[in-house]
Order: sequence, then structure tokens, then C-alpha cells
Amino acid sequence: MGKWFALIPLVCLLALAMCGCGRQTKSQAPSSAPAAVSKSDELSGEVVDGVRVIQVKAHQWAFDPNRIVVNKGEKVRIIARSSDVTHGFGLPDFNIDKQLPPNQDVTIEFTPDRMGEFEWRCTVYCGAGHKDMRGTLVVKG
Repeated sequence: MGKWFALIPLVCLLALAMCGCGRQTKSQAPSSAPAAVSKSDELSGEVVDGVRVIQVKAHQWAFDPNRIVVNKGEKVRIIARSSDVTHGFGLPDFNIDKQLPPNQDVTIEFTPDRMGEFEWRCTVYCGAGHKDMRGTLVVKG
């Protein structure tokens, strides 16, 4: 029994040390720096003469990129090109439906007037994977 009494102070010291491990002092407090922006939240393309310009490639059976992020009220110019067969670019929430003939640039311009996530799809049947050919437009405030 004498051995166990000798361990009690050691166990108490360990317990006290462990309780203090989760506490932060002022110098350890988390910084107020903004969280890192994920790649998917970054604005797409680049601004040229006040217009956000984004290149989109259509191919069986995908759009690249398949996610575009823009600001509300900002003029957007999508330059879309199909690399294989005729595809379509349909963004019904903004009344857009364009055909994309192979190897031709098609310019799509609009100014999003509301925030949210909006789906676009291929509107020209292009083969077995046609139903999976879609993307997302994210409009931030």
C-alpha cells in the first residue's frame, strides 16, 4: 500500500498539467486574420476592360471549368469552345442557350442580377454522357 500512496501526488500533478494544456494565454489566442479562401471560392477568369472574361472548353462529356464564380452586377463574358462535336451552353436562369460548334469561339455576355448558384447544361445531344454534362455558376454579393 505504501507504493500506491507515493503515486498519488504524481497522478495529481499529471492531471493538473493536462487540464492546463487546452487553455490559451493571450499570446496564444487565435489571430483575427481571415480564413484562407478555398480555390472554389475564388473569382473565375480575369477582368479585361471592366468585363470578367472566362474561357470554357466543352468536350464529351464535360465542361472545363465546370464551376464559375463571379460577382453580382459584374459584366461577364464567357468565351466557350467545343473541342469535338457540337455542344450547347444552356443557363436558363439568365435566359442563355447557345450552340457551340466544334473549334469555334462563341461569346456569351450577361450581367448576373441576383446571387446564388445556377446550373448550366449542354443543350445539344452529344452522346451517351450528355446528361452528365453540366456546370455551376456561382454569383457572389
